[in-house]
Amino acid sequence: MGNVEQERAKRMGDAVSNGLATVPKDGVVKSSGGEEAPETLRPKQQRALELLVGGMPVEKLADEVGVHRSTVYVWLKKDSAFQAAHNQWLEQLDVEARSRSKVLMRKAGDAVEKALDGGDGRLGLRLLEKMGIVKEREVGPTEAGEVEMERKVERKKKDLERRKLEAEIKESEMNPFL
Repeated sequence: MGNVEQERAKRMGDAVSNGLATVPKDGVVKSSGGEEAPETLRPKQQRALELLVGGMPVEKLADEVGVHRSTVYVWLKKDSAFQAAHNQWLEQLDVEARSRSKVLMRKAGDAVEKALDGGDGRLGLRLLEKMGIVKEREVGPTEAGEVEMERKVERKKKDLERRKLEAEIKESEMNPFL
């Protein structure tokens, strides 16, 4: 990625972070004001994004779009506008998949109910097992002091993880070669 591309990605990322740019549902990142001209994904990036979200492998979509596959990986890792649009598409796909699965859950429930009404308990038992309802649960501590100690340990673990991440972020910000 050239200096111009890096600068563009940085400006777009800063604009999104500062609320000067948005990522609309159509996945095209546009500036919403400020001193700079509006920025959007380039046509090749938009096409690559459509193919990528559609499930096409990077190597194939790179050929289709007319770029090297490494370019697509650079867009995914270093181009803030492309990343934001990609994340937007993934979020939209996730919402659609969840909606669809809710409809299918109703149909599955109806099928299980019919099977149970017909005397076939195996399907119902299998469903309960898959849902995690029919399985042994690990019982936690039975004394209040032990429960409190477990909570303290968990809080310490989370605090340690957070501090580690903060230190890594600080270090990466101080060292431009990471």
